Amino acid sequence: MNRSILAFSILLSRTTTVIALCLAHLPVPNALVTYNFLSPIPDLFHSTGSVAALSCNLGFVVNGSSTTKCTSKGIWEPKLGSCIVISNVLSNASTSNLDLTCDPMNHTTGIITYIPHSKSQKFQKGTVALLTCPFGQKVSDGASHSTCQDGSWSTKLGSCEEVNTNSSRAQMFVLSSKVASLTATALYIIYLVKELINKIY
Repeated sequence: MNRSILAFSILLSRTTTVIALCLAHLPVPNALVTYNFLSPIPDLFHSTGSVAALSCNLGFVVNGSSTTKCTSKGIWEPKLGSCIVISNVLSNASTSNLDLTCDPMNHTTGIITYIPHSKSQKFQKGTVALLTCPFGQKVSDGASHSTCQDGSWSTKLGSCEEVNTNSSRAQMFVLSSKVASLTATALYIIYLVKELINKIY
């Protein structure tokens, strides 16, 4: 076998490693989608393990999952939720059992806002509790909002945790290095092919 062809075959076999990438998530109405909790300005592609987070505009709450992750299959899972108007959430509450109220939620991190607010600290059915985390933190291990239903809250609110920006930046650096390496290898393969063609003709 010609040495140039053999070298081309070996190089080609070394570049068959597949790096799964996900296309930037489609925009969500009345919301902002951020990537790896850093920037709302997305790249065209995101590497495996990248996280897209959904933040609703003022007056809206998340309906569904607030985060999604880029999987090794090149798709985002689970499906990212949507943002619905808070008044719609309140209107879904039944007018029955209005005498059953919810106590304030016992929470040590973040700020909880109750809509509508109650000076008596006794919240009627349909009241929404919204958890807001300080800048540089994100909601983790729980929901970002909960609804008072028949004297109890529909779900447990999450907690506020610091965002680990160092690991996200490290992932982007590794991805950039891999792309640069693959580009250099591809250029070298093109050079070998050209040399092979010149020898043949």
